[in-house]
Amino acid sequence: MKFSARDTDKLLCKSDISKLPGLDGIHSGVLREVHEEVGIPLQIIFKLMQDDTVSESWRQATVVPLFKRGKKSDPANYRPVSLKCKIMEMLVRIEINSSTRQHNLLPNDQHGFCSGRS
Repeated sequence: MKFSARDTDKLLCKSDISKLPGLDGIHSGVLREVHEEVGIPLQIIFKLMQDDTVSESWRQATVVPLFKRGKKSDPANYRPVSLKCKIMEMLVRIEINSSTRQHNLLPNDQHGFCSGRS
């Protein structure tokens, strides 16, 4: 999949500023403010990751437990989340959704994981 700087820029503009910063400490409001400056560098990083030209450490993810709801003492109330390359994961999801719609790969009665079909 190829992501343009424009795709990355659009996604950063939509960043939910109510979300807390990840392990990297970067708040989504900051990403929204600097979207024009980071779109092209992120595109380059994503391309390097796809071409297998980045180090192994860049491809490893840090998984952290994210609290959902209920009692905080119950491990079942947490879900594992990988925070590294969250933007790239969103771009992949958008691309897959776009391709499945464009090529009519899902039946009309498919509603799960399809935005606007709940």
